[in-house]
Amino acid sequence: MEYRTFNKNDTESLRNMIIKVAVEDFNHDDVWLKYYQELDFSCFENSKNKLYIILNDNNPVCCGGYKILDDAKAELCLFYTLKSYQGKKLNSKIYDMVLKDLKSLNIKHLNLISNLDFKDAIKMWQKRGFVEYERHFCSGSYDIKMKKEL
Repeated sequence: MEYRTFNKNDTESLRNMIIKVAVEDFNHDDVWLKYYQELDFSCFENSKNKLYIILNDNNPVCCGGYKILDDAKAELCLFYTLKSYQGKKLNSKIYDMVLKDLKSLNIKHLNLISNLDFKDAIKMWQKRGFVEYERHFCSGSYDIKMKKEL
């Protein structure tokens, strides 16, 4: 497997992988499908924000990254793993790379938003010390906001 950062050429294959996870594996509806089809990866084309991908035979199987919000705060985003690759600690490898980056940037606060349908992901974040601070109803299901101090 190959680990690397996102580049513009990855856009369509990465979008297709995320749609497979969110829509097919978790049965998210057409509203979510439209959201993922229009997902904009351009914020990862600069050096401030980063998106890591893991490829198997040149196909993305896992991704995850961060967006810098200010000098002390970042948001984790786009942590997805194909169902057939879950349980192989791929998200953990990406999370470790992200943490290393954020610590070198002196980031002190991490936020993330997940969907309550992603129960395994929420458990994973809780194991890593994230705590829920808000829920809101969005597109037929609940989003959960979580945070962690570094």
